Amino acid sequence: MRPSPSIDSFNHLLGAVSKMKHYAFVDAMCKQMLGCTEFQPDVFSMNIWLRCLFNLKKVDLGFSVFAMTIKLGLQPDPYTMNALFLGLIDEGIIVEAMRLFWKLLAKCYPYDQCTYGIIIKGLRRSGNFRFALVLLIK
Repeated sequence: MRPSPSIDSFNHLLGAVSKMKHYAFVDAMCKQMLGCTEFQPDVFSMNIWLRCLFNLKKVDLGFSVFAMTIKLGLQPDPYTMNALFLGLIDEGIIVEAMRLFWKLLAKCYPYDQCTYGIIIKGLRRSGNFRFALVLLIK
């Protein structure tokens, strides 16, 4: 259609479909929309796609979407980083989550209190209560 809908309209649609837990459909829609020259995703649409991939247990593809986000020149936000950590922790890849966490702090990527909560949750799940407590105190 001319003119094509705004990215906000796409984001609302992707968000609604994602909330209905049709993650594979969102994945397919995002792949198809990236093929359109008029479609310029923003960080919100990439975040929705990222969370859907992690809900589908496709951590490797999630990191590909994260790399694509950076390549498109989009600035990741705390939600982006939290999605990455949740994906890793839900898969039980705590060591990789901690490695990414330290890189996040070193490269000044955005994070928030939820980021710390997610990391502490992962450490607690893996039995690293002492390190979780140290992180909580800092």
